[in-house]
Amino acid sequence: MEEIIEEVVDNPVYQDLCLKAANEEAMMQALIAAGVWIKTDEVAEVVDEEGVVVTAAQPAVDQLNSAYLLDVIGQIWKPTEATQTDEEGNEMPVMALVDGWHVNLR
Repeated sequence: MEEIIEEVVDNPVYQDLCLKAANEEAMMQALIAAGVWIKTDEVAEVVDEEGVVVTAAQPAVDQLNSAYLLDVIGQIWKPTEATQTDEEGNEMPVMALVDGWHVNLR
């Protein structure tokens, strides 16, 4: 059993997730709720050596949890079947915005 555990630790398996939310704010809220993104600006109560409760502001944290890799894709555009011609006569597809805000997570 220990050999299997060591093999898994030595060869981690990653899963890539392509995530979509309605907008950037909704994506950030989902990442925070899942623990992927850490955002805090808490006040902590600490007891000093004399037993007195001292309120101390903790430094704000706004960062990716180090257990993850995150690529922010944002908005995605894809070609439609329509085309347009530029001033040099080159024909190119008309692009359409894909709904949502996109990120890739590992």
